[in-house]
Amino acid sequence: MKRLKGFKKICVTGPQRSGTTICAKMLSVDYDLQFFKEEAFGIGSKEGFARLIRAHDNFVVQCPAVSRHIHELVDDDMAVVWMRRSLKDVVASEKRINWNDYHERLAYKAMEDKRPIATIKNSYWKKHQKNKIKNSFEIKFDSLKNHELFLPDSARSRFEPRQISL
Repeated sequence: MKRLKGFKKICVTGPQRSGTTICAKMLSVDYDLQFFKEEAFGIGSKEGFARLIRAHDNFVVQCPAVSRHIHELVDDDMAVVWMRRSLKDVVASEKRINWNDYHERLAYKAMEDKRPIATIKNSYWKKHQKNKIKNSFEIKFDSLKNHELFLPDSARSRFEPRQISL
């Protein structure tokens, strides 16, 4: 995550359940930046996201629900982090919290696509978004394991959707 040092606006996105919340929190602590969960701008709200990133400096925002439009919304001075986590772990996390992917499928126009939504989102990122963002980065969820804020699977077994600490 050292390659993100110096950025004053960082967006952490990717599939839901891929570690966007904990990664954003880690970056905010490491670089002394304000931390915003996506609830701060309205989950999935492109307009709310645009207002937040224009109104603030020195922040990290967790924003998986606007991932479909992230390349349209960010400026060249911003860093965009795409979270990578194994499909098996993402699906297990979705099941654990009984997550519904309806709104994400709608955003990606993938109502008839039988693939997991994480696969659809990762494919769209790779094919249509990554190269359109000046400062795009990918972070693997497993690479976070050495951070002081990371909790092992056993400690996360009863987590709520937004919980990032015990």
